[in-house]
Amino acid sequence: MWRNEEVGMSIRWKRSHYNNQSASLISLSNQSAGLFMVPALSIVLFVSLASCAAPKKVVEENGIEYLWEIIPIVELSEEVVYSPANDMRAYLPDAWVALDATRFSNPDIFAIACDLDYRMALIFRQIPIDPELGDIYRRQGLLGLLKKNYEDRLECISDWFSPQLLGAEEFALGRRRFGAYTFTTDSSLTMTRVALFNTPKNLYECAITHLPYSESELPTNDELEEIHQIVLGGVEW
Repeated sequence: MWRNEEVGMSIRWKRSHYNNQSASLISLSNQSAGLFMVPALSIVLFVSLASCAAPKKVVEENGIEYLWEIIPIVELSEEVVYSPANDMRAYLPDAWVALDATRFSNPDIFAIACDLDYRMALIFRQIPIDPELGDIYRRQGLLGLLKKNYEDRLECISDWFSPQLLGAEEFALGRRRFGAYTFTTDSSLTMTRVALFNTPKNLYECAITHLPYSESELPTNDELEEIHQIVLGGVEW
């Protein structure tokens, strides 16, 4: 069930589990079911020190583990990707590799990046707006668009995978609003998180997914979400 809350608060929903094995590759549109044969992206940690206590005292009370907790998992670099309409831009995580998006069959995808160990992929896509989407947005807002996006993805990949929806949320980062849903195709061994946001003229998708091809240990689901939030926090329009 979809329900709204105040700005910055999560809206979570669950669906029944499917028991099919699969891979952590996702399709970014109705035409791109097998797209994610490609690597990965980075992480965002929002921390805020609300206390004015001296740093020395903080270390004494919380230990060295606390210091690691407040250090962002990734930082954003100066490398920028722009939408085709030039109405939004996003900063890639530091030390991530940008791939040539034209190598892939989906013309709506305009940027792909992965981490150096090929454990994660970050994908930006422009979503074509049609009268149906416009009507959904007017009646149901961003959560309605999330639901439609997930249903379209299910239709595209259900012949190969049996996705399980883990949750959805609508939130604000600064003055900008986003909606996101998370799903798995292998009982949460790997995860994909898809975020939607809109400029005054266009609707965009930013997805992050595990890539289980590396010998390196995959980031946890929580870490993947943190990286996604960091990237979304750097999106400008």
